Formats: sequence, structure tokens, C-alpha cells
Amino acid sequence: MNKFSFFEFLDLPEKIFIVDVGAAVDGQPERYAGLLEHDRAHVYACEPDEAARNTLPTHYRKNLTVIPDFLGDGRESTFYQTNRSPTSSLFRPNPAVLDLFPSIGDVTRVEAVRRVATKKLDDVDGIEDCDFIKIDVQGAEIEVLSNARRILDMSTLIQTEVCFLPLYANQPLFGDIDIFLRQKGFAFHTFAGVALRPFRPLPFTGERAPWMNQYAWGDAVYIKDPTQLGGVPVPKLFKLAALMHEFYDSYDLTALLLGEVDARLGTGHQAAYLAWLKGHGML
Repeated sequence: MNKFSFFEFLDLPEKIFIVDVGAAVDGQPERYAGLLEHDRAHVYACEPDEAARNTLPTHYRKNLTVIPDFLGDGRESTFYQTNRSPTSSLFRPNPAVLDLFPSIGDVTRVEAVRRVATKKLDDVDGIEDCDFIKIDVQGAEIEVLSNARRILDMSTLIQTEVCFLPLYANQPLFGDIDIFLRQKGFAFHTFAGVALRPFRPLPFTGERAPWMNQYAWGDAVYIKDPTQLGGVPVPKLFKLAALMHEFYDSYDLTALLLGEVDARLGTGHQAAYLAWLKGHGML
């Protein structure tokens, strides 16, 4: 089956707005890179690490606004700088858990501790709109999102890193984030990826072994509650449909969203999309 773009089916008149909290590129650029390149999206990339921040324009050549602030509750906080920048956090790494596994603790050693000023995401100037929040802040996800009511109200899709074990001391876990987001009108949809790790003394080789079953962390995907779509404006339904098709291959949900549009506008987008899927061998 060949991957095909939603925009071959329906070109959207409005850009998709993305807020990426913890935007450092660690490996491959984010999946929204192609949308930026084709002027279909704009990203507000929030990244306090100067070195990581300075590389962003090399990965995303346009439709990029860089935000340098530490995001949190708007008060001063403690920042734990580790020996590998992507594992640094406003939460202290928890070696009692990290060292149960090979390699994780080795890249999460605290090298410096300092006080930093944080800003509420809602107080960041210039964020015009938000359809999709991607957040990866090493345990501080609820702290950021609970101070982003305006941004959450505008958003229809969230991809957040979640931990299944307290890799950082006192961090909220997957269950806590799930409760928080459900209370905000979102529903869990899928995982964009999960990391499994073996307990010591068995080694981690980078490949899945039959005995490696401990979920450590992952990226959880939340959408506006599909039973409560009546309050979502039609342009945002179209954009959410495009994101679910492009990023997660959730063709069923894309069809559901187009059906909601049809019910309001009297259009035939759902039937046309299903026929298009069939024509591409997807049904």
C-alpha cells in the first residue's frame, strides 16, 4: 500500500497551526516538516535550550516561529541539566527507577542545577491559533498544559509524551495525564510510539526481545472527544481530519470527521473520501 496525502483529496484553504513544546530535533525532524515546507502549516517551536533552538531553522526552513522560554506555571523553577540535553527537565531524574534498566540512567545524569524563570504558554505572545499541540518536556506536561487553557480550547489534537514509570521524581504518569486531558474534553486515540526496556541484568540491544515487556514511555495521541464534536468549528474539523490521515493513518477517524462536516453542510465529503480510499486499495 502506497502512502498518499490527504491534500491530494482535499486542499485546505487555511494553514494548520502547531505548537511544539520541547521542539529540539533529536534524530529526524518531526512529521509536520513536510506540511511546513508546502505552506500547509505553521509551527510555534518552544525550545529553551539554546543549542537545540539554533538548529531548528536548518530543519524547518519556513513557517517557523521560535519561542525561547521555559514553559511552566509562570513562576521560578528548578532546572536539572543532564549529560544529554533531551533528558534535562524541570523534574529531577529518578535514579532509583532509571538504574533498573540498562543505558537509560547513563544519559540522565544531573550535571548542573539552576533556577529559571518560566512562562505560562497562554502568556506567550504571537500564537495566532493552535490546532495541534505536540509536547515532550520530560515530566512537566501537566504543568505546561494546565497553564495553557486558551491554547487547549483552540486545539483539537494533542500528542504528548507519557511515562509509565516515574523516570523523574514525582512526575505525573500516563494515568494522571489521561485523567487531566479527559477532564479538558479530550479522548485517548492511539499511541504514536512506545519504548519498551528490559530490566537489568538483561541487555538492551535496540531490538524487541520476547522477554522485553516493560513499557517505559511513549507518545500518546488525544483528540477532541468524538462524541462532542458539535462545538468544533468546521475549519478545525477539516484540519483535524487532515492531521489524522497524514500523521497517524487514522482513516476511520478522518471519515468520521468528514461525516460530521457533511451533516452540517450537506456535502458529500465522507462518501468521496471512502471511495478515494478504495481507489487507493485501502478498503
